[in-house]
Amino acid sequence: MKIGKRTARELINEVSSIIDYDINIMDERGTIMASTDPSRAGQFHEGAHLVITRSLPELSVYYDGQFAGCRKGINLPILSDGEIIGVVGITGEISQVSRYARLIKKVTEILIKDFDILQKEDKQEHARQLFINSWLNGEWEDPALLAKDIQKYGLDPDAPMIASIIRPLPGHEISDILIKALTKSQFMTCQISKETVAIGCFPSPEKCAERLSSCMEKAGVGGCCICAIGAVCSKRENIPDSFKQAKTIIDMKKNSRPGIYMYDHLLLDVIISSVDPDLKGRFIKHVFGDCDKKEISGIADFIDIYYRSNGSIKAVSQALFIHKNTVQYKINRIAAQTGLDPRASGDLMALYLACRWCRDR
Repeated sequence: MKIGKRTARELINEVSSIIDYDINIMDERGTIMASTDPSRAGQFHEGAHLVITRSLPELSVYYDGQFAGCRKGINLPILSDGEIIGVVGITGEISQVSRYARLIKKVTEILIKDFDILQKEDKQEHARQLFINSWLNGEWEDPALLAKDIQKYGLDPDAPMIASIIRPLPGHEISDILIKALTKSQFMTCQISKETVAIGCFPSPEKCAERLSSCMEKAGVGGCCICAIGAVCSKRENIPDSFKQAKTIIDMKKNSRPGIYMYDHLLLDVIISSVDPDLKGRFIKHVFGDCDKKEISGIADFIDIYYRSNGSIKAVSQALFIHKNTVQYKINRIAAQTGLDPRASGDLMALYLACRWCRDR
């Protein structure tokens, strides 16, 4: 193991908070890698070189210049698995710094072990993220190797799979608690921008939704996330399709309320959203004619509730807290504005589509 410059700087930051003396970290060649005195970085430290080449347990420097590049203080080897990988030096009067020497050596060695573990974990996580990204993008060649990697990261490569995407609402973030909950629930997760992709083995979107809901509830983020679930894939090679389906839904529901939305339950919405933008614009103009933005917004609000109420005057009046006669008035008003009567199924569908596409723009 070797101490990198970044690690050396982090060690200096941590150790210098313990004592009020200048501290140096030297590499296996005796070069000062990091110091609380920035002017010394990069200088050769003969004392450290002696500690390393002679395997000294300690080297005291009693006056500045006793050894090349040295100031008075104590220098001790940094050990990792019994091997000297560097030297830590404390600058100051021997009588004053000697009491701290062993403590600083031990703290430094503990920190190096911690940094080493974190670096290994970072590398493993980076490799996992790269694999998931390549899988989602269909960038694989060997099916057997794909299956092996899927199994390596905790999923059954032969089981039905689903891809889902969790997007936090504006002002919120995906918490580490949610990621841990997803991992414990046998999801393979990956961060793409601000979204979290979660891949799991489930026989149906409903089962996946149940597990996701439980994870979000445990993490306390159920009310501040939108989650989209793709279709089930019987083959692991098809997970990119499930991911694309989830992406379609998450983008389509960007202005929707928090909740879990399933691709298989929203096929009509997908079809409606997939219409050519130019055609949508022409249709909106055809339906609303000379209506201004305020009028269109009012029509859209009413048609949304009217459509979801299946045209029930009573249900609409209850939803809007208005009298039934007022509902009838609004219907007649829309018919006069657009030439389309919401009470006629064909006209209602035209109004609904125009309103949907207006809100999606």
